[in-house]
Amino acid sequence: MKKAVITLICALFSFHSFSQSLQKGNLVGLHTFSPTLKDGVTMEDFAKFVTTKAIPVYEDAFPGMKMYFIRSLRGKDSSSLGIIYMFKTESDRNKYFGYSGQLTELGKAAVAKLSDIGKEFEKYEVASNEPDIYNDWLVE
Repeated sequence: MKKAVITLICALFSFHSFSQSLQKGNLVGLHTFSPTLKDGVTMEDFAKFVTTKAIPVYEDAFPGMKMYFIRSLRGKDSSSLGIIYMFKTESDRNKYFGYSGQLTELGKAAVAKLSDIGKEFEKYEVASNEPDIYNDWLVE
């Protein structure tokens, strides 16, 4: 009986630890882009770098933000990639980014922590001066 109870408790914790859902009041930002990859870099190389190296560094620099890498499979622009940014609330996002997307002082401090990963991006893609196309969405 004791083993069954312990197993049930562990199962409940493991189910909870892997579940992620949107809740009312969450802020979701969807940024899309089409990178110009450097010679010899595949889209798989780029995706692996973003998911395994870049996203963890960004999430550490911006506490409270969760990021997901997405790839368009079909539709109007099937060559697009994207990043989903999630914050618990709009005010959590506003700590880092002002109304028109400019960085706050806290945001500037977070970006300062990204110089090394920014240099590593240069190994994978040709820098673009074009901003991402984005919309922020409030979950109602």
